[in-house]
Amino acid sequence: MPRIEDLQPVVVTASREAQARSEAPMAISRLSPGLLQETKAANLYEVINKTPGVVMPNLGNEQHMMGIRQPFSTNAYYLYLEDGLPVRPMGIFNHNALIELNSFSISSVEVVKGPVSSLYGPEAVGGAINFLTHRPTAVPVVRLSVMGDGWGYGRAQAGGGGMLSNRLGLFAGASVARQRNSWQAQSDFDKVSLNLRAEYAFDTQTRLTGTVSYNQYHSQTGGSVDSLAYYSRQYVSTTDFTYRDVRSLRSRLTLEHHWATNSETSVTAFYRDNSLKQNPNYSIRWKSGATTATGEINENAFHSLGLMAQHSQRFAWMDSRLLAGALFDNSPTTYYAYQTELQATLRPDKRSVERYIQLRELPNQFLSRYNATIHNLAAYAQYDFAPMPHLRLSAGIRYDRMAFDYENYLDKTTETKDYNQLTPKVGLTYDLGQGKGSMQTPAVVFRHQV
Repeated sequence: MPRIEDLQPVVVTASREAQARSEAPMAISRLSPGLLQETKAANLYEVINKTPGVVMPNLGNEQHMMGIRQPFSTNAYYLYLEDGLPVRPMGIFNHNALIELNSFSISSVEVVKGPVSSLYGPEAVGGAINFLTHRPTAVPVVRLSVMGDGWGYGRAQAGGGGMLSNRLGLFAGASVARQRNSWQAQSDFDKVSLNLRAEYAFDTQTRLTGTVSYNQYHSQTGGSVDSLAYYSRQYVSTTDFTYRDVRSLRSRLTLEHHWATNSETSVTAFYRDNSLKQNPNYSIRWKSGATTATGEINENAFHSLGLMAQHSQRFAWMDSRLLAGALFDNSPTTYYAYQTELQATLRPDKRSVERYIQLRELPNQFLSRYNATIHNLAAYAQYDFAPMPHLRLSAGIRYDRMAFDYENYLDKTTETKDYNQLTPKVGLTYDLGQGKGSMQTPAVVFRHQV
């Protein structure tokens, strides 16, 4: 009679390296490559929402919010990672960060439900989502995908790769998506994504991995419907000129070396170059009875240079493991917002606006303008051991220092701020067998501001 085995999935996000799911002292779900291919999702939220305890609302055109074990919001409670590296530096959070990802490059997704700050920093206080990209396969593979619907959405994707030699492997992919004349007004968008991953094995112990990801996105954004129009069942936005424009470039180079069977070191250098420009509906200001109003156009841009190093050492004593690492991230950023002039078409009651029309941009009338250089420094360590069969204990601690120097061009001021945080963690897992287990991970956070 055939024997059915419950194979324990392997995850990497729980400890920054591969381990059995049963050994991870946290609630973590893995969305497998098979699930991603079978779902054929138009957007990532369609797959991520398959995770129990996770709600990722669709705001249209790949825009989103997030809720993991709590009401969904746009707050910086969650960390988005790509191959273990934050998509954005700490201090420049964007709840729409998944716009800056190429879904076609993703092999699997790991979702951590609950705090994981002791390994990934303060922004992971509510959870973390790690997108793992495709690696070159032993057998050459070509993938093609075309998708569309009856509401003007279309997407074409192509990718492939494999081992070009015994040492060198490549995977490349491209995705082009667009939306036109959907059932929802102000929902047209265009997105182009490119990604490349190369791996080179110097020998059986040493491997070099390089990745490049580029994304360009432009979208109309929906406006608001005021209460009078809503209750009159006139679901027409007051604006038709708002938009969001995103460009992102990320690259990394990782050197991994296995010193022995139980010892491994990795060093990663990374670079980011991002720009987010928008004409947001929420920035419109209008005074009751006025036939004019103001809006704004703003842009936030940054580029990062950073280095992350990590070492893992296993010991025979109690099947224990020590993991230690450090991260440095230097991210100069700029921000400006300037005013726009709007015409307000009033309803007969003169107390509400039926429509706004943008008359002109005023690029010399700044509402905000500054430069800031963010310095993020972190060090972490985690020790796991098994004092008895089926029971595994984990203790970890992380220190974060975030400092930034900024210059405000409006009031001609400069200043430096410094924040420090210490995050310890203690957790345990007990494997009951037959796919059952128990996990407890209390966490305490200590903060100090200078």
